[in-house]
Amino acid sequence: MEVVGAVVEVILVKVISLAAQQISLVLGFKEELTMLHDSLTVIKALLQDADKRIKKINASLNNISNQANLFGLQRRVPDMVLAPIGNQVTHSFLVDSSQVIGREYDVSKAVGLLINSTSHQALPVLLIVGMPGLGKTTLAKLVCKHE
Repeated sequence: MEVVGAVVEVILVKVISLAAQQISLVLGFKEELTMLHDSLTVIKALLQDADKRIKKINASLNNISNQANLFGLQRRVPDMVLAPIGNQVTHSFLVDSSQVIGREYDVSKAVGLLINSTSHQALPVLLIVGMPGLGKTTLAKLVCKHE
């Protein structure tokens, strides 16, 4: 009987140990769920606040647009949108401008735009845009060297 009692005692110790492990897992899981619930509550509050702010900003923008319309202001959509491709550095090895053929009209037009500018800027600005390899840098150098 003592052997059976000892075996039963060992089994009970192991069962109690396993039960204690399972209970601690359940309690840990409940703590994790509580922390997750708290985090989600904070996120929900932040999103609601952001939604209110966005609605307020949209209302302000609509108000500005309505006021602009009252003053007769019109929206202008630019002819082109410039999208930078990256930090590309290009070089133009222009030693003698006589080596460049077919750009005389472009140079004279650019120089004319810069000299005869009617803008109220101290220095007029001329944008030269296009795909790589079209000669934008060469054109700019020709304009700068124009007499």
